[in-house]
Amino acid sequence: MKHKLPLWWAYLDDQGVIRIKKYVSDRAIQNCEQMPFCKGIFEPFPAVNYADAQDKIKQFLDLEQADQKRKLQ
Repeated sequence: MKHKLPLWWAYLDDQGVIRIKKYVSDRAIQNCEQMPFCKGIFEPFPAVNYADAQDKIKQFLDLEQADQKRKLQ
């Protein structure tokens, strides 16, 4: 039987800091989306632990940045 990884989610706050949270339910995400400090949401994704979640977000942001550079060329 394959072991399932825990889910994590994150949000970008109004100070430009990415806050990573362990996913429990959609309610926390929905509440966060309604707050004025929330500038963006990373939908739930699997990761082994907090450090792995950080790495996955960094990889995503690196890919986004590379994609933006290609569009500007």
